[in-house]
Amino acid sequence: MGIDASSLLGSHQLGVVKVMPVGAFRRAEARQPLGGGGAAAGAVGDKMVGKVGGEAVAVERRESERAAASTPDFGGLGLVAVTDGEVALVSATLTGMSGPKPHELIARHSLSEITAVELGGAWPHISRVIFSPSPLRISFSDGSAWQVEVPRIFRRSGKKVARLLRG
Repeated sequence: MGIDASSLLGSHQLGVVKVMPVGAFRRAEARQPLGGGGAAAGAVGDKMVGKVGGEAVAVERRESERAAASTPDFGGLGLVAVTDGEVALVSATLTGMSGPKPHELIARHSLSEITAVELGGAWPHISRVIFSPSPLRISFSDGSAWQVEVPRIFRRSGKKVARLLRG
């Protein structure tokens, strides 16, 4: 049985994915010893992408930072849940071995307000593509956007949520 945020949403959820704030993976990676690659490998990969990708990468990063800045704060772990008529950002708490539990409804938008949904493959740093989370960006008609990271292990749920949001 998966995570059910229906009681917070007030209607049956069709899909849900666990998400983290942008940069959470990199911060956790930076705390690891350098023997496993850690911050050094990520920094080298960032510099290589900056040189190779040039302006296109710089533009993408600025757009990602703008979207991340407009994402409501949901703490260290959250959920993006989809119902028949809306998408919601929900904070979650870890409760022992049972996994995350929906805690509080942070924000919601009607599905008709969604203008774009993008689920990336991995953050563009060469050295850590295998383990890095996938960026999920949901843009709305009012100009705001949510940008979060979907941990690699939950990418399948992320794909389902993205399909539901695209209609």
